[in-house]
Amino acid sequence: MDKQFQVKSLKQHLNWITFFLMLLPIYSTSQIVDEKIQLDTISESIQVIYRPTVTNPSTHYSKKVAVFASDTSQIAIEKTYLKGVKNGIYKVYYPTGRLKVKTVFANDKINGEWTWYDKEGIILVKGIYVNNIKHGYWAYKHLKIYGRYKNGKRNKMWYTPDANNKKVKSQYKNGLLVKGDGFGDLKIELTPDTVYQKEDTTIVESTVPVKTEVTVVEKHFEQALDFLAHNALFRKTIKEFYKKDIQKYKKNYKQDVFQFKIAEVTPKMEINSFLKQSEEGKIQVAVIDYILKNEAEKLKESFNVLDVVTDKNIIKKASKNEAESTVYFSGYHNNLLRIDVVWSPTKEVKTEVTTFKVLLYFDDNGVLKGAEYQKF
Repeated sequence: MDKQFQVKSLKQHLNWITFFLMLLPIYSTSQIVDEKIQLDTISESIQVIYRPTVTNPSTHYSKKVAVFASDTSQIAIEKTYLKGVKNGIYKVYYPTGRLKVKTVFANDKINGEWTWYDKEGIILVKGIYVNNIKHGYWAYKHLKIYGRYKNGKRNKMWYTPDANNKKVKSQYKNGLLVKGDGFGDLKIELTPDTVYQKEDTTIVESTVPVKTEVTVVEKHFEQALDFLAHNALFRKTIKEFYKKDIQKYKKNYKQDVFQFKIAEVTPKMEINSFLKQSEEGKIQVAVIDYILKNEAEKLKESFNVLDVVTDKNIIKKASKNEAESTVYFSGYHNNLLRIDVVWSPTKEVKTEVTTFKVLLYFDDNGVLKGAEYQKF
């Protein structure tokens, strides 16, 4: 009896050993692939290993499954193909097993609802694609910004709730802001506690802190550009600044759009003038006044130390070389961004007479919420 049990037990062990030996070539010889995952306007790269493709001969549908290279027990990606072309459900997972991205492909293009979830399963972004192009309603829930795209461009009314839960609206037509302050870039950070660097549109984790204070932050920059070009209160205030020379003011505008070129480098943008206005009780936006009063020393250290370099691609895209006003941008510190608008038709010279000073406030989601101007 004992001998029979031993033989049976030995056979079971041999069967398990054979099973694992069959699996071993799949993961030991399979190639590790750097898979690019598109996350709305950004992308990330993850290392995966693809399992053998499983095909249903009756429907011609096949399924490709990839596991994380660091943990082959956990599925990373699921794709469905029809006759070699991506068709059907597409899913991406977090290493924890939670769903990260879900969408639908048709003829190798995203067609239908696209959803991006955070690590807790909460929706970050949700919208509609038609042939890989945003077309329809989109909800950027992490930023509380909502609106529609038409053929990949923002169109009609976009809105976000303010502090009192009232809708702040901006209107677009074929991607151009025609009314309101606009919402700038709608990018999202991948995680709040990890630093990422951008390399050819692929996000890779970095162990070295990124010195964002010396470069203009793009998402804040684009909102600031919309603000300078189209905001009615800014137009009214800068007109008051130039009231002694109305022709100077008129030269800055073309069809009610403010024209300016962008300085490549801003040397040590000061904050002291606004700190003084706060001390004198002249700041009207409460949250800006609070920051100026409670973070004065930090602001002095941040704004008065580093030169700021603006990305040349942004300058090329947004600068109006024929304009007679030059805009200087500070770094982004304590939710604040400083701007100097300098009127100088012959050369870029900053003086108290030619410089109009602006201070912008962005909330914790990076959305432009308030502005202060120099008092004169």
